[in-house]
Amino acid sequence: MTATGLRDRAATDLLQGVKFRQDGRRRRYALAELLPVLPSRYAFAAGPLVVAAKPDRDDTCGFVGGDEALPAAKRFEAWLQTNVEGSEERLHKLRVTFAEALSRAVRSSNLSADHERLRLMILRTDFALPFLVTGKTSSLPSDWPEAARRFALIHAAPAYLHERVARAA
Repeated sequence: MTATGLRDRAATDLLQGVKFRQDGRRRRYALAELLPVLPSRYAFAAGPLVVAAKPDRDDTCGFVGGDEALPAAKRFEAWLQTNVEGSEERLHKLRVTFAEALSRAVRSSNLSADHERLRLMILRTDFALPFLVTGKTSSLPSDWPEAARRFALIHAAPAYLHERVARAA
């Protein structure tokens, strides 16, 4: 949190209640969880925090959460729209690219029918978040259809998929 200029005690108070993963003696926070708790006056630090962050995964479509992560994804989206200049346009571009790639990648509508959930969850990925905050495209997948298909398979709502499979049987 040194990028924000916050002292240790102030950062500790700010991060109270934010989910973290213990990594030895350090706490690791998901940026999608951490950024929305930053007050607007510290929004300038989002870019440096993204640059300093280390991805939790080597792949581009690792699991970013289930139903329990949807409220955090909504908070992150609202924070972006309020605090990051140009994020509205980048959100739109990301979502259109994702939807178009997913439609090219899957032959069934089962995965794309869960689009509202997926359009929120994709904001939490290691490839989308840096793009949304900084505008740099280097983190985005080179093979969008494959990335979209993998992301949708991993993050589709289990209840929805089970319902669709039961109807088909």
